[in-house]
Amino acid sequence: MISIKEYAQSRNISYEAVRVTIKRYAIDLKEEIVKQGRTRYLTDTAIEFLDNHRQKHVLDVVAETDVLQEQEQTISKLKEEIIILQKRILELQQVEVKAIEDKVRLEIASENVSKLEQEISLYKPFVFGLYRKSKA
Repeated sequence: MISIKEYAQSRNISYEAVRVTIKRYAIDLKEEIVKQGRTRYLTDTAIEFLDNHRQKHVLDVVAETDVLQEQEQTISKLKEEIIILQKRILELQQVEVKAIEDKVRLEIASENVSKLEQEISLYKPFVFGLYRKSKA
């Protein structure tokens, strides 16, 4: 049998953590804790119970850490994909701007063509394949 303080020191955990754990499992450890004076002592069964509980807790933390690492990796991959998609969006926006500019140029050019066609329609054939502007 060892005291709670000695148990905590031997496991490199705080006295308070051991006390809280004992309080949490008071029903299971009721007969495994012996009180002599003001000091409480743990029986071998209580020590084994606390060690097993501690190991499970550590395994849970390790499992949670693994899950967190996987989630962080997923997040970083998604951030990289977001960056790639943002670059692609910028490229497509630039293509769209160029297409709009080309459309405007084409509209201006078609207007110029229609004006030139109207002006050409004013010219009528004259002599020897020459043209003269008709009087309107």
